[in-house]
Amino acid sequence: MSKRLRLAVELPGEDLLTAISSADHLITNYIKQLNPVYLLLGAERNTPLMGVSPNPGILACWISRRLKNCGLVIAASLQRDHPYNLARRVASFDHISKGRTGILLMAEDHGQSLGLVKRSSWIEEPLSALAVADGMIAMRKLWRTWPRETLHANPEISSAAKVRYAVHQGVFSTSGPLNSPTTLQGNLCCFGM
Repeated sequence: MSKRLRLAVELPGEDLLTAISSADHLITNYIKQLNPVYLLLGAERNTPLMGVSPNPGILACWISRRLKNCGLVIAASLQRDHPYNLARRVASFDHISKGRTGILLMAEDHGQSLGLVKRSSWIEEPLSALAVADGMIAMRKLWRTWPRETLHANPEISSAAKVRYAVHQGVFSTSGPLNSPTTLQGNLCCFGM
């Protein structure tokens, strides 16, 4: 069995924004030719921004309609959003993209820091690697709370599936089920930075 080289592509938000505003589909045509495993959207927000950086989630929605075969990894941070909010948003994108969404969880998002710099609006201490990992754990627990089977047309299957209650004690304490059923992936792909 021969192995093929598989690519991942990082797309700067400013370039994608230019492509969207000019209705130029050259970028998506080039990406189709490259056939990457996934696209990384918004990673430029990890460093001080030199230009414009549109919301990676909105870009993911736009590009998911044009590219049907590659994954979409959305950069986000716990500076502004609690893990519950991020879990819900990423699950929504995963439903829209039919199971192709992942998240790159960054300690700092220069595009949405709101003057918080190394802090979060949810905790007082700096966002460390421990805080980022804790946020990932909280999100994974939330993604497992509402099984898709509860929506099954067969009453025997739907009644056997139960919505679970996630309890997470840590940097970002979280409890309760997510208000979105699990996605096609079940567990979404999570990366930390």
